[in-house]
Amino acid sequence: MMGVTVTSVTITYVSFTGGPLRARGRTAGGARGMTLAGQVFVVQLAVLVVVIAVGSALAVWEVRREQDDATARRVTGIAVALAQAPATAAAVRTPDPTAVLQPVTERIRQRTGVDFIVVMAPDRTRYTHTDVSRIGQPFSGNIDRALSGETFTETYTGSLGPSIRAVTPVVDDTGRVVALVSAGVTRARIGDQVSAQLPLILGRPAPVCCWPFWARSCCDAGCCARRRDWVRPTYGRSTNITMPCCTPCTRG
Repeated sequence: MMGVTVTSVTITYVSFTGGPLRARGRTAGGARGMTLAGQVFVVQLAVLVVVIAVGSALAVWEVRREQDDATARRVTGIAVALAQAPATAAAVRTPDPTAVLQPVTERIRQRTGVDFIVVMAPDRTRYTHTDVSRIGQPFSGNIDRALSGETFTETYTGSLGPSIRAVTPVVDDTGRVVALVSAGVTRARIGDQVSAQLPLILGRPAPVCCWPFWARSCCDAGCCARRRDWVRPTYGRSTNITMPCCTPCTRG
């Protein structure tokens, strides 16, 4: 009677647990394997980390692009306003344009927060510059479109490093280009502005609202993709695996 009882218990034990070694969570070699719950947790954690990282990177990229566009508009407005001022065209005709224009451009630069405002002759000779030692030297950058009467913006590496700049013509009463004005902000300053906004960027409502949706969707996809591996340790008896943050993945 005792032998029958023991055999019955042993058969039931194997049927529901898959054997003593599996029940203790050990492989044939004696190493402890990861439980089903542990595998689910790892997948969920990996998915959440990836989704949050990608969402944060996209948010930073979007804000940086918006910052670049705003900077381009701002430097264009400053350059055009200075170029269209009648005093600018009059100053470049004087014997010493630097004496007239340098104090004006520096005041504007300090008030607007741009890194440089350069007024130059059509041959690139600088009348003004943030670094006074560069006055009289050739301007580094493209000016052909401005010489044709066009205002444009570009990203260019000049004497102060990479910058977003605008270049616009100064014309006299006859429409002749008598000078050029360039205003710009360095990439370093733009990067500092974006970095200062990082706490606000990462807490923007749109990404925060979207992350749970994408995390849930990716988590469901990951759980369903690994369902076959998870069902194998249970001998195929589980047809419905439900995780805390995932929707049920049903076989069929």
